[in-house]
Order: sequence, then structure tokens, then C-alpha cells
Amino acid sequence: MIKYIHSMFNYSVPYKNKYIIYNTYSGALMLLNADEKTKFDNLELANKTKDVLEWKDNGFLIDKESNELEIVNYCRIRDTFSNRKTTFRILTTTACNARCFYCYENNVKFETMTKKTAVEVIEFIKNNSSEVNKIVLSWFGGEPLINYEIITFIIEKLKKEIPGKEIVSFITTNGLLFTKEVIIEAKEWNLKSIQITLDGLKKTYNKRKNYFSNIDGFTIVLNNIENLLKNGFGVTIRINYDNDNISEMGDLIKYLKKKFGNFKNLNVYSYHIFDTTSNYGKYNNEDLEIKQEYMNNLLINLGFNNILQLPRQKLNSCFATYNNSFVITPKGDLYKCAMAIKNPKQKIGNVSTPIALSKALIDWQQPQLPEKCSRCSLLPICQGGCRAARILNLNMEDCTIFKYSLNSILKRYVENNLKVEGGEQE
Repeated sequence: MIKYIHSMFNYSVPYKNKYIIYNTYSGALMLLNADEKTKFDNLELANKTKDVLEWKDNGFLIDKESNELEIVNYCRIRDTFSNRKTTFRILTTTACNARCFYCYENNVKFETMTKKTAVEVIEFIKNNSSEVNKIVLSWFGGEPLINYEIITFIIEKLKKEIPGKEIVSFITTNGLLFTKEVIIEAKEWNLKSIQITLDGLKKTYNKRKNYFSNIDGFTIVLNNIENLLKNGFGVTIRINYDNDNISEMGDLIKYLKKKFGNFKNLNVYSYHIFDTTSNYGKYNNEDLEIKQEYMNNLLINLGFNNILQLPRQKLNSCFATYNNSFVITPKGDLYKCAMAIKNPKQKIGNVSTPIALSKALIDWQQPQLPEKCSRCSLLPICQGGCRAARILNLNMEDCTIFKYSLNSILKRYVENNLKVEGGEQE
């Protein structure tokens, strides 16, 4: 009698003379030989084997009556409309000191937040944080450090006016303006992560960043990263790659390992960039998978093992779907995603006025996902991927990057945590 059936979230990868089975909902992983895999695949045998209860406890098998898809969908809906999560992504300015050709904010009008608007932002944050103990502030731009004084102003005011709440910050910056003086001031921001993007070694980086001032931005940014790390800040370097610069990524990663290899507070990952407004960086799935595996192998082989962590279940695709999370522009206008600020139809309100129910708001918080997601074993670690890609019709992938890297991550994880003998399986 069949009591248990296979989880729809089992993800299988052949590995040497064995098989990796990873469940994206439970986060459990097991390694089976050919005989064990045969028993596992055959439900009649799986329900009789001595391992059946262990497989059930780890989520590889589920009760016959269970509906995993309904459970995941219910949890996503509940999470979407909960007020227990807030993230305020604040654009201190839309101005930038760089001119990256792939920036989705190209042609956005330059505006910088004033203290008058900042006071209204503070009131908005207070009014929308009554049900949370932790307020998450994500500083963005443009280049947010062009107007770093407003960061200090908002954080200091919030600390004084709502002293019982924890305030944590994240910042996305090109890093050029993280001088020693700014680093001192940033110690009061409770920064949990500083993300800085690199596009290549000196010549390539300076060409692609195209800073307004004729400077060696590469050297300045790398020195700033070193100072941040020495001061105990957690730094994440995102390596942007595409068809034009991927050939020098190995040399860049070697350089980073040599310069920063001793710092435990450094995280490095890679991301394939797309020009969302044109055909630049056009890809196909097979090509993207090859490139992402190549980049992952470079990082791992050169000592950046942080990407060997297994992806875990999440309840939503990103903060834009949360009921109580917002992007705040320098004028105080409200959006759900920073990629939407070029489109006035995507505006959902302003910090100084009540938020009205609108099509834009409904689109971003619609918990129903595309039909393809209901058949995908990666749903628990993706939750529909990038909603902006679909809502804004951007020329970029909407699925999770794990779609193109999970095979190599699982194989590398097993190599680093389990001893496996045998030749490579075709």
C-alpha cells in the first residue's frame, strides 16, 4: 500500500556513480547509489524500504493526501499581507557620479532628498512600523553617498523618536565616496551589509563605470573596500559579468583573493547583467547556465567558498511584494521596486499622503504566480523570481539565478562535505 508519495520539490542531479537529491522546501540533501535511487523512484519499493520514515521526515516523501503547492502558496499569501515585515529602500538621490551603460535608472531626472522631505519620510516610517520591532533601511540611489548626510539625519531622528526599535541598514553603492570620514560616520548607521559592484580590473572597470571625474576609480574603490573591511564592516562584492568582460573575471577574482583573502567579513558573488532597455546581454538559457557555472567554479576554486551554502526556502520573491515595504524617492514618492521609478504609472503614493488602492499596488502584491511556477521544483527557493521583469516587461530573466547554478552548487557542496568515490557519470 502506498502511504507516501514523492515531493514535487525534489531536485535530482547525477553525480559520479551516485545521485544527489535536494529538497528545495525542507532544505534536506541526500546522496543515493543506483540501487537506492531505484528504490526511491519506485513508490511501491520506497514505501516498504527501511529508509521510508527518514525520507518522510526530511521531506523527500510526503503524505499521499498532502498538497505541497497549496501549502507554499498559502504561506506566500500570508507573508505578502503581513505587516510584520518592513523594508524601506530610500533613494537619498537619483544623481550618480558614475555612468554605467547598463543602469536601469538612465534618463531618470536628478533629484536629491532635502531635510524637509526627510522629516516626512521619518513620519512615514514611524507610522508604518508600529507592528515591528526591527526597522530595515536600505540606502540606494543613484549613488546614495552623494547625499550621505541625509542618511545620518534620518537614522539619528528615528533613534530618538522610536528608541525601543532596532534600526538596521543596508547600502548599495559604487564605493567611490566611502572616504575615511564617511566610514567614521557610517559606524552610527548600524550597517549589516555594504554591497559594492566591480566590473573588471582597472582598465575595464574605469571604462564601464565612466565616472564623471577623470579619476582612477578602481584604485580608490579597492582602497575604500580595504578600509571598510579593516573597520569591521561586512562587505559584499558583486561581480557584474557579461559577454564582453567575462574573459578577465578569473584575473579579477585572483586579484581580490590576494588583496582581501584574509578578511572573514568579505562576501563575493557574481551576477550576469542585462541592459533592461535593449538587446544588450541577450542570452539563452543554456548559455547562461554555462557562464554561471563557470563563474561559480572560478570563485570556489580561488577560495571564495561562501557560495557553497545551499539555497533555503523563502516565503516571497523579494521585499517589493511585502504589504508594508516601499521604495521612497528623493521627493518622497512611493514605489514598490526601484526599477519602476522611471514609470509614473508605477507610483503608488507619497509619504505625505495616504496610499490609495491602485493597479500598480495590486500588480506588485498579487501573490498568484505564473503557471510555470506551479510545476517547478525550485518554487520554494524562488517564489516567482523577479516580479519587475514581468510587470515592467524588462529584457531580463525572471527566474531565480539558482535555475542556472544549482547543479554546480550541489555538486560542489557534496565534494566539500562528503567523500564520494567513483568515476564521473554521464
